[in-house]
Amino acid sequence: MADTPIRPPSKHHPTGLDGLAPIDASGMPSPPIRMSHGACRCSLIMWVACLHRAGDLGLLFIVASLVLSCTSLAAADPSKSSKPAPTTSDLPKLDDKNYRMMIDLVRPTPDELKWKDIGWGNDLMTSVAEAKALNRPILLWSDQGNPLGLVDFPPSINTIVARKDVYGDPEVQELCRNFVCTTAEVWTLATGKSPASDWFHAAGGPTSGGGAHGLYLFGPDGQNLGFQFLSRPKEPVVSLIKAALAKWESLVKEKGYKPKPIPLAKPGPAWPELMAKSGLFLYVVARDLPRDKPDERRMWNHQFLTMTAKEAHDFLPTGGLQKGEVADATIKRLARHFLVDFTKGNNGGYKSDAAIKSAWMTTEVTASSGSLVTIRLHGEIVTEEASDGYMPTTPPQLMIYGDHRVDVPGVYGFASTLHGKAIFDSQADRFVFFELVAAGTRKGGRDKNDYQPAPMGVAFMLEGQYDAQPSKKKKSP
Repeated sequence: MADTPIRPPSKHHPTGLDGLAPIDASGMPSPPIRMSHGACRCSLIMWVACLHRAGDLGLLFIVASLVLSCTSLAAADPSKSSKPAPTTSDLPKLDDKNYRMMIDLVRPTPDELKWKDIGWGNDLMTSVAEAKALNRPILLWSDQGNPLGLVDFPPSINTIVARKDVYGDPEVQELCRNFVCTTAEVWTLATGKSPASDWFHAAGGPTSGGGAHGLYLFGPDGQNLGFQFLSRPKEPVVSLIKAALAKWESLVKEKGYKPKPIPLAKPGPAWPELMAKSGLFLYVVARDLPRDKPDERRMWNHQFLTMTAKEAHDFLPTGGLQKGEVADATIKRLARHFLVDFTKGNNGGYKSDAAIKSAWMTTEVTASSGSLVTIRLHGEIVTEEASDGYMPTTPPQLMIYGDHRVDVPGVYGFASTLHGKAIFDSQADRFVFFELVAAGTRKGGRDKNDYQPAPMGVAFMLEGQYDAQPSKKKKSP
């Protein structure tokens, strides 16, 4: 099966637009960005040159192949028939020697994870109980997909921007230490029927999910201390929190609250309960590989994948064999729901299995020691699907205003090579180490993503397996 040619995505009509414009301090988007095919190609070549100077020859080879792939697709003439489909030789080469460099490039850096230092709760009612016990106010960050990310559901563009520009900022973090901080999925909270929704509505929260995205400040008994639609940019967030603290000081005097110190934040797994119950619980990160500047790491996003113990066994060779193939059901799940471009927001994946043009993955035992079995994973997956209303004869026109883009009918997909390593403990019947990365070329507009072909990576890992020890933090004021 490994020798079967991959049928790549079809050529699509270029638009000449690429990239995202920043949101300025007023909260208004900058004018739309237009980037020519030549500019896109030059920026990629600059990054390749940077890797060469730095001596990263393994990644240099991979990215060089992605440069050629992306620029050849972008230069396609929609008025002419497409050239013969490339074979597997056109996909990036990942192996035991270079795949980990790609994982390191895709997964978040410590600076990108500073927003987690606040110590976010994942359940509103648990945080309400803590706030009551400590006589402290509540800071609620509510967004589509939950800022922490959900199983099969990544956060929206609002979280992607806010975690970097707002909640990773030292000034904001210092202010947040006055609150019991928690998160919620906006639609579930605003429109649902649960104790959390009831408490939220009683405290003045809206019942419409579309208007409930943002930052809420409450007293421990549900007093409304402030609200801002969307949790960004930084300046109005800081002003809102400071105003809420002033209201809180008055409330302390009025109600006779005696605030207690908030325990030190201990960043950890986003969903420890799900992790404990799952046979395999993976942290999945997608990242736009750098394009605009040689040293720039672009947008990234995350979600989670959970599998039962039986499903997790799909990654192991069956029947005691040293080598085998990963089960089709698992490959299809990865292809349809996770090997998609969710770097800039929610992406529901592909509509059907018909989007999977070619997919295979092998699993091979490479070492064993006691109950620990090490396996190598390798494969190739190519997907392509046309959105509803797509007309191949009509070149789409795409406009991007700030980080809000207008979705237009078109073709989207991802052609990738996958490689990784995992360690399975047969005694515990679970994976104790897991890393798998897909690298290749994505294309097509889906929820604020670039229409132009561009390199992208997706990494699967156990949450926290690379984390350093958390640094000590000051107590709350």
